[in-house]
Amino acid sequence: MTLYISDLDGTLLDKNAELPPGAGDMLNCLAERGVAVTYATARTIKSVGHILRHAPKNYPAALMNGVLVCDLEKEKYLSAAYFNDGDFRLVRDILREFEVSPFYYYLDGDELSTAYEKISNKYMESFMAERVKKYNKPFIDLAEGRSPEGRAIYFAAMDSEEKIKRANEALKTVCGIRTACYRDSYEPDFWYLEVFDKSASKKNATLEIKRLTGAYKIVAFGDNYNDLPMFEAADECYAVSTAPSEVIAAADGTVGPPDSFGVILKIMELEGAGI
Repeated sequence: MTLYISDLDGTLLDKNAELPPGAGDMLNCLAERGVAVTYATARTIKSVGHILRHAPKNYPAALMNGVLVCDLEKEKYLSAAYFNDGDFRLVRDILREFEVSPFYYYLDGDELSTAYEKISNKYMESFMAERVKKYNKPFIDLAEGRSPEGRAIYFAAMDSEEKIKRANEALKTVCGIRTACYRDSYEPDFWYLEVFDKSASKKNATLEIKRLTGAYKIVAFGDNYNDLPMFEAADECYAVSTAPSEVIAAADGTVGPPDSFGVILKIMELEGAGI
């Protein structure tokens, strides 16, 4: 079996962070023909479940840059990478030193909590407002003295390119972590910095999904720097034509942007399928 794994934002999703009209039907037609498609994203299960509500979810997916591997149909996590307490404190303190305020993610069984100490910029405001409005996602204000249940798995910070890159450079001194540092797919003025345990990556999650599904070949699609680890794990990979030059250089070819169904059309071409 060939398994196709696609990133979401900037790759499969349009500028509104949704599947373009008709894309869900096309993906379902591919699934009915036995074509295996799944997803690898920095997003959480709340937003992914909503965005893919009209798309097939037959295979495990990688969430939060590979920190979680999830059965989307059953909404159950198959694996998770947790911080150890020392690394968590080091990352928290470095981000505070560089005045970068993150969202914190904690997992307790299949319950994922998101918390913050301070909403420090318009990017954080927009990020939280969209997820509350569109996905009914709860956020915990740690300033109120509340503590999320579970163990920490993820930091997600968003700020100016300068602040994010300076903090990312400082985090290189922490041996037990991995970071993803990249420009937002929708708002080019701000950057993401995501921090997680070193055992997690889109590469490792892709290899785990390959093992779980018994796939003999992985074909991956992405558009940003955090997709490069997934490209390493793939047998064949394609970058969206609007991706940064380094991402395109790492790929075997390019596909069109989401509003032209670039990923789906390439899958159809490789499968010799017509819809």
